[in-house]
Amino acid sequence: MGEYYGSRAQESVAFPLSGPPVCVSLFGYSAQRGCLRSVHDEESGDSFIELRDIEHGARTPAERFYLEPSKQHEGLLHVRCCDGNKYWVARQQRTPDGGSAWFISATADEPEEDLTKPSCTLFDFQVASDSKRPSEGGGGYIRCFHSQQNKYVGWVSVSGDLCFIPGNKAYLQLGVRDLLSVHRLSQQKELPKYVAFKGNNGKYLTEMNRNSFSGKTGGDDWVQQFSSSDLTDPDVIHETFTDDYGIVRIRNNTSGRFWTCGVRSLLNGTIGTINDSGFYFGAFIPHDAIYSDVNTLFKVVSKDGNIIALQNLGNGKFCESVTDPTIIYSNILVASGTDINSSGVMLQIEEPVMSREIYDVEYNVGGKKTSTNQNVSRTEVLSNNRTHETHQGKPTIELYDRTESKWDANLTLDAGIKAHISASLPFIMEGGAESHLDFHGEYNWGETKIQETKRMYEYSYPVPPMTKVLCSIFTREDVVDVPFSYKQKDVMYSGNIVIRQLHDGIYHGTKSSDIDIDITEESIA
Repeated sequence: MGEYYGSRAQESVAFPLSGPPVCVSLFGYSAQRGCLRSVHDEESGDSFIELRDIEHGARTPAERFYLEPSKQHEGLLHVRCCDGNKYWVARQQRTPDGGSAWFISATADEPEEDLTKPSCTLFDFQVASDSKRPSEGGGGYIRCFHSQQNKYVGWVSVSGDLCFIPGNKAYLQLGVRDLLSVHRLSQQKELPKYVAFKGNNGKYLTEMNRNSFSGKTGGDDWVQQFSSSDLTDPDVIHETFTDDYGIVRIRNNTSGRFWTCGVRSLLNGTIGTINDSGFYFGAFIPHDAIYSDVNTLFKVVSKDGNIIALQNLGNGKFCESVTDPTIIYSNILVASGTDINSSGVMLQIEEPVMSREIYDVEYNVGGKKTSTNQNVSRTEVLSNNRTHETHQGKPTIELYDRTESKWDANLTLDAGIKAHISASLPFIMEGGAESHLDFHGEYNWGETKIQETKRMYEYSYPVPPMTKVLCSIFTREDVVDVPFSYKQKDVMYSGNIVIRQLHDGIYHGTKSSDIDIDITEESIA
């Protein structure tokens, strides 16, 4: 039985950072232990970075950040929030005592590389050589240095909140209020909480007693077979437990037994099930937490849509459907695959959900990211006067208002369940956030919904002889990305009702409106 440290689930983050962006969580040091998260301030309407005691680890996008290496300054990086994709930037803000101070906020829409600008979003994550290495063997602690202000960044209590601010060494009490441990997180979306697995034979995976195949006893008594054709069969339902690092344990919902990669079963690597009253994944993995049996741990690899592969961490092999006529069994799940693209390795996930409702959608407008463009969307010929007399033109111009909306989840794989959603549509109009439209109806996560209305405008004007009249239509386009939380109510095929409060929503919306026209004339040769 191998041991597996939760903090070693992913490779450590090495600084200075290079390569693609890395998803991380940032934890405080010693007595100030907690997790950095973006927090929306209702009064200012902005989001700030604070150190918070948490019960849910990095289970929401607010506690997750992307470290993006600078394109112009080697060793420096930008920090992008996962909830809304805003960048860290220093911002001066009034304090409760009437003064002002610089805070690290999540308010920059785009990265700024210019070190001379106060809006610069560059930071230097410096390995703290004077700090002790974490007991679990992680990569030590770092200090965050604000490159534009030439100051270290640490947490200071402001009205009871531990705010992340730039300051001098004495003010921050270096070694106490500035040390952070960096935890690399999985960028992979996790499996739904309740899931069924379908194999390449079109059947669902269910737990079977191995004696029905071999007539033997001993060893692992239960195996997984692709044998059921019914998604409503309670035996095909599995419950998943995923940690911050993308590692998952899987439990058969009927028997309560966990999957394990067996070594004494029909074939080496056969996925059996065991009774396990030991460690369940909590959302926060303590530094000294040990996963007692590596054979019960799996890693999800997403393919296309709801197609995945499962890799067992005990032997490093992919789970695949195997048939062996010499032992008289078929379509058994075995961790023996080495080719992730083979048909037996590909598993289709489905949710055993009869109906789903998404409601109580609450947008975090402080984490919104917006952009506005205004340009000529199209040019139309209104009239051609090829005579030598003036004609009176009276064409009708069609103007459009178009809204495109997409709701999606940042952390959970979409298994294709159509939900009934009730939500307003947030848009940024003239500098303010407004929820002035509503959507109610059936919806698939990630689907783009389009609402379009047409306005008719009649234009009257004289058209000179041998003249062509053109109309240029100007369109304003507002684009917004807004994180949101929501409640998800599932009615399972078993009749059970499961209600979950989730925080991983992201809304992407585009609103385009024809706002102006410009009439021009051209001579006809």
